[in-house]
Amino acid sequence: MVAQQYVGAPYRAGLLDQTPREELVLRLDAFDCVLFVEMMLALARQVQQPQVSLAMQVQSLRYINGVLDGYCSRLHYFSDWVRDNQRRGLVAEVTSQWGGQPLRKTLNFMTRHRQAYPLLSQDEIFFCIRERERTLVALPLSYIPTEQIPRIVPLLQPGDIVAIATAIPNLDVTHTGLILSRQGGTAQLIHASPSGSVRVAPDVAAYVRTVPQSLGIRVIRPLDAVERGRE
Repeated sequence: MVAQQYVGAPYRAGLLDQTPREELVLRLDAFDCVLFVEMMLALARQVQQPQVSLAMQVQSLRYINGVLDGYCSRLHYFSDWVRDNQRRGLVAEVTSQWGGQPLRKTLNFMTRHRQAYPLLSQDEIFFCIRERERTLVALPLSYIPTEQIPRIVPLLQPGDIVAIATAIPNLDVTHTGLILSRQGGTAQLIHASPSGSVRVAPDVAAYVRTVPQSLGIRVIRPLDAVERGRE
């Protein structure tokens, strides 16, 4: 798995928010958790679609309809990221069909914490993000509780995206990573850890228990670009 090449790469928070103008950030020298998942998924898709540049692969994953059109076009909420990429046939969330429990949340963390997002000081951007949040109101969400993760480990595959659902009000997830391998009753998670670098957690269930205010996980499976092209 290509992600293993980046074990030890440094964790850096906020890498997509370093400039006042939205730009397509491509980094393979440092990651936050979402950037790591996006870059690894884009690299894997580029192997299948060498005619599509890495930049275009990342843009397709990161922005609404795959179009970069300012800060508000970025898929800021993980649930929005899943919805948009699933609609375009790039991923499929399997949480619900694997017995996930309903996660009832109003997703408006960004506008409720406006001061934490510098660009939301601009009213135009603030109102745009607020309108996008409103589209998430009826979005059905689910999660697999932490104590039930061992039950679904046999279903996990290398490359599956794991997102940690949170009890924090108005927010859906706090961390993401990728399944690296599965051995017996455990599965390894490779992720850009806030504790300092890209690393491998030997047991995804044990790791989730260490994350503050974690509820459990969501699982999203990337869809094969080659097979989709044959449809």
